[in-house]
Amino acid sequence: MPTRTQCALLAFGLLTAPALAQDASESAVESEASPPKTGFSLRFDTEWIGSADLDTGPGDVSVTRLGASFGIRHIVNPRLALRFGASVEHSQYDFSGATGLVAGTADPFDDITITTVSVGGEYASSETDAWIFGVFVRSAGESGADFGDTIDGGIMLGYRHTFSETFSLGAAVNVGTELEDDIYAIPIVIIDWQINDKWRLATTEQARVQLRYEHADAWAFGVEGGYERREFRLDQSGPLPHGVVDERRIPLAAFATYTASPNFIITGRIGTSVWSEFEFSNSRGNFVSEDELAASLALGLSLTVRF
Repeated sequence: MPTRTQCALLAFGLLTAPALAQDASESAVESEASPPKTGFSLRFDTEWIGSADLDTGPGDVSVTRLGASFGIRHIVNPRLALRFGASVEHSQYDFSGATGLVAGTADPFDDITITTVSVGGEYASSETDAWIFGVFVRSAGESGADFGDTIDGGIMLGYRHTFSETFSLGAAVNVGTELEDDIYAIPIVIIDWQINDKWRLATTEQARVQLRYEHADAWAFGVEGGYERREFRLDQSGPLPHGVVDERRIPLAAFATYTASPNFIITGRIGTSVWSEFEFSNSRGNFVSEDELAASLALGLSLTVRF
């Protein structure tokens, strides 16, 4: 599969391994007075993307996603924090009349499962400088795909500088292999800017850039945007046997977050994708077809539990 221009679409890109992203609301390492500790987190996500018409071909598609992730964060010493993450996402694609994507079918694929395991951390080389690192392995494929052909992986390296108590800025790059063995590189901007007591601009755990307004002790509202990419292997006996689909989109959303306690957080989202596209390749990595999607309504809900 050829290298694609999505690597430069957005400055903040996609961090494929969720547990490696720095939560803008917490420092990766604690102060000298804080003892080493281990924390755990669970996150559950659901998303529904309404029916979107294909741009150049006939038909439409809607998507329903369910996901769960588990993370461990261990403070080794005041300079070093380590993280482990595991996540699974199941997506159900409902095509209707999409006869122009793969010859002989109006329903090129249906259910896709993506499982990711990651290990990483952050090292503070000084009071103002920190280095971020991580590796991940991922399986992404349709039910019936050959498991060995669904595996890829990569690394993430980054740097963050703290300019003041209210502003830090950094950059990272996510480098990995595609399912047909090509290499991709996606840049990521890491920002945490406490504009004032109410407003904050920051990169989230999902590598989205978020502008957040703290309305009250428990409620916050805002807008966020990012870049998402899902590449997955198709069923070995489907209409495009052993083929590969590259799904890319730029979502924008408004959100509301309710923090019942620091360890129990619920977020609801409503938004759309300003750009989205499917690209199909056969088992040899040769191009088959591609089509963009019209904008459609997207709704999401997430629950985070920390302990």
